[in-house]
Amino acid sequence: MDSVGQSIVEKENQQKNIERLAAQKEIYFVAKRLFFWQLVLTAFVTVFLTLLDLTLSPLGYSIAWIRGLYGIVIALLDLLLLTPSINQLRQKAASIQELFDCEVLGLEWNKILVGDKPMNEDIKKYSDQHLRRVKSFDKLKSWYAETIEAVDGAAAKIICQRSNFSYDYSIRKSFIHWVVGISIAIFVLLAAIALFNDVSLRSFVLTVILPFLPVLTLSVKLYNEHGTSIRNLESLKSHISGLWSGVVSGTTINLESPLRQIQDKIYLNRKSNPLIPERVYDRLRPGLEQQMYYCVDELVEEYKRAQLKS
Repeated sequence: MDSVGQSIVEKENQQKNIERLAAQKEIYFVAKRLFFWQLVLTAFVTVFLTLLDLTLSPLGYSIAWIRGLYGIVIALLDLLLLTPSINQLRQKAASIQELFDCEVLGLEWNKILVGDKPMNEDIKKYSDQHLRRVKSFDKLKSWYAETIEAVDGAAAKIICQRSNFSYDYSIRKSFIHWVVGISIAIFVLLAAIALFNDVSLRSFVLTVILPFLPVLTLSVKLYNEHGTSIRNLESLKSHISGLWSGVVSGTTINLESPLRQIQDKIYLNRKSNPLIPERVYDRLRPGLEQQMYYCVDELVEEYKRAQLKS
């Protein structure tokens, strides 16, 4: 009879589950593209208009009314379209990934928490879009490390749950540092240009402080959201570590309820996770994935040693 680890490796490479992974990745891609434009429109265009205004002011020109009108329009666009669309896509992607995990790890679907299962039509639509964009599903095969084939029982499921967010933590910490650094750089640039033009204190407030507020607001929002996500990931890691200690020591017996509770926390974290631009994610992820696979291999070896002692 196949072990749980072998069953996971077989199920994750079934076509229907590959398509589910493709669908959730494509939905996240669309959401991240919207998030990119949200960053551009709310922060970078605002800064550009401010720089342009500072450059034209010594020549006797002012585009203050353009900046004011743009601020109102983009605020409404963000509130009514961009943010709701991003949230909807993020929730849809999280529910499809939850379906993948429940199928592959053999967990019950929590309808009370997640709602109805994603429609097959949506999965097919987005998986086809992903295939047209990337040309192949090869990178989606063996989503969980194949070394878990040697692991049986709930231990295999715990290792998979642990690997779901292991590199996400590091990526978010790196992204926060970039957000803070870029925000400071933008403020210093605006202030330097204003001082170079010898603006008055009143003009400094109007041409630098006020235009910088959208950038500051967005930076604080991202910092807080990613900080919350990091704390959630730390809590998840703590819960899984406690469960894992019980597994390798042989003291934990019934794990169905704890496994479902951990999966619930993983879903809620995915659903609320702030997005990271695709280029940043792609740049940081490969190296961190290697660290994740190393961690999985270490857990597998720890499991084997525990089995030999029992």
